[in-house]
Formats: sequence, structure tokens, C-alpha cells
Amino acid sequence: MKFVFFVLCVSCLSGVVAQNKPLYNTFYQLDSISHSNSIAKHFAGLYHAFLKSIESQVVTADTATQRLVRRFEQVFAQFYVDACHAHLHQREIKITDWQAYFSQNDLQPIQYKLLGANAHLNGGLWQALTSAFTKQEMDQLHKQFLIFNHTLNKIYRQVYKEGEQHNKKLSRLAMFSLGLDQLIGNYYLYKWRKRQMRIAKLFWNASTRLPAVSQRVLIRKNFIDRLIIKTL
Repeated sequence: MKFVFFVLCVSCLSGVVAQNKPLYNTFYQLDSISHSNSIAKHFAGLYHAFLKSIESQVVTADTATQRLVRRFEQVFAQFYVDACHAHLHQREIKITDWQAYFSQNDLQPIQYKLLGANAHLNGGLWQALTSAFTKQEMDQLHKQFLIFNHTLNKIYRQVYKEGEQHNKKLSRLAMFSLGLDQLIGNYYLYKWRKRQMRIAKLFWNASTRLPAVSQRVLIRKNFIDRLIIKTL
């Protein structure tokens, strides 16, 4: 049975190799990081699970959609992988979105996962979108991005459950709020994604509002980082 499962996994990933070798390399790197002793392992495992879920859905899509989705995932994941390599080799982490994650060495796993999610969703998402797509390509792919929403909400529920089980403050919050905190979390995930898409549109439209809006989001992102580190 284990052998059959292994063959299926290899077959699935081989499809990715054939169509997008950089993305396969990203899968490999995330898996390696998730099994390391580095603090990077906490978010790497979560991100690896996210990409596998996306791949299981996009594998039945048309070729153009597969190409665009996989290009975006490879670009976006590389931000994190580059930060991991810089941390491993004790170099400056130039991607500012990931500096808070690697600034602490003694946090709980759930805190690292939340810091990683914050860096991803409140940090580099709009930059990954604009690096991976033109405005025309994004218009073409917009409906297919629902697979990201579905998968992100699924991963969020897993993180929420883990936090509830292993963090006393989050457990008490869940108990006193009667589960409303999870609904509020889902709302903010949606709100953050929409905001990042708006920033990407400002970039594509060469809007003069881009620097001010992106700076405000960075300030909010840094505030949430401090809450995760100091409050939890």
C-alpha cells in the first residue's frame, strides 16, 4: 500500500516536472526545508502542503491556466525560499517581508506559521502577482484564482485548529468568542487578498497612489507581526 501511494505521488509530481521544472525544484526545496532543523521548517511544511493542494486542483485545468498558475506559484514561493537561504548562510534577508519571521529564534511553531502567513498575504502577494503576470494575463486568470481562495481557507482551518490545541491564549480566545474568531479570521484573509489585488492593479495602471498605499499596508503588516511575536 505504501509503495502504491509513493508511485502515485511520484507520478503526480512528474507531471509538474514535465511542464514546469522550476516549480518542481521549488517543491523539492520546500520539502527539504520542512525536514530541516531551521526555524524555516514551520512555514515550509505549511507552504508545501498548500502547493500540493493547488497542484491537485490545477492538474485538470486547461494548459494555459496550468502554465499561468504554476508560474505564479514558482515566483511567489521563491521569495520565501530566497529568504530561507539567506538565513541559512547568515546573510542579510533583503526581502523585508520575511525579516520578522527570521528575527526570532524561540517562538512557538504556530507563531512562525502565522508570521509566514502574514508575510505572504500582507507582504509580497501583490509583487508576486505583478512579477508573474501582465494585466491581460491576470484578467484571463481571475476566475481560476478561486482555487487559491478555497485552498487558503482549508489551510487556514488547519492552522486555526493547531493554534487552538497548542496555544493557551488562542484556545481561550476560541472558547470565549464561541468560534467567532475563526469567522473573523476568514474575513480578514478575504480582505487581505482583495487589498493585495487592488495594489497589483495600481501597479499595472502605473498609478501615483501605489507608493502610499503599499506603505500603509506594510505598516499594518509590521503591526500584525508585533502582535504575533509579543502577544501570543
